[in-house]
Amino acid sequence: MIRISKINYNLATNKKVDIKKSGLYWSGLLILSLVFLVFGINTLSIRDKQMRSDKSKLNFYNKRLSDMAQKTTLYERDVKKIGFAWRDKVKFANTLISRKVFDLQGKLNVLEEILPLGVYIKDLFIKVQPGSSVQVTVVADSYESLFETYKRFSPFDPAIKSENESEGIFHARISLNMKSDASHEKD
Repeated sequence: MIRISKINYNLATNKKVDIKKSGLYWSGLLILSLVFLVFGINTLSIRDKQMRSDKSKLNFYNKRLSDMAQKTTLYERDVKKIGFAWRDKVKFANTLISRKVFDLQGKLNVLEEILPLGVYIKDLFIKVQPGSSVQVTVVADSYESLFETYKRFSPFDPAIKSENESEGIFHARISLNMKSDASHEKD
């Protein structure tokens, strides 16, 4: 049997470990590690504070955004309600315009033209129906002016509802049958 022997080589000139150098090296490494540890903890705590601050701001703005969204929804609902109400009114007005059975301006023009001097319209009530009567309350400065008004209203079959005088001023409420022109009526 052949025996193999183990060979040990020691190339170091000095076989002892320098404890001072080793201690300085390890203590420097430990101090450097502690500095990095403290710096990292400090950085993380600052970032944590910033994240908490940012999170609270984000929550605040999210709450405001949801409040604004709710208000917007309410406003849109109100606008729709108002829109539906106005659509009905516009539809009614368009119906009147398309039929041309209600000539308010024509009736007012006629009333303005036939009133004598010294007679003024105090109240006016017009129904929005073809052939409906017009109720007029007139104020006159003399009885002669009021009588002249009755004469001028005669083509419209005036019906005197009331007549009175106070302090020299004459008031009369008259119902007139002012029908629209045949050219404006549609069946």
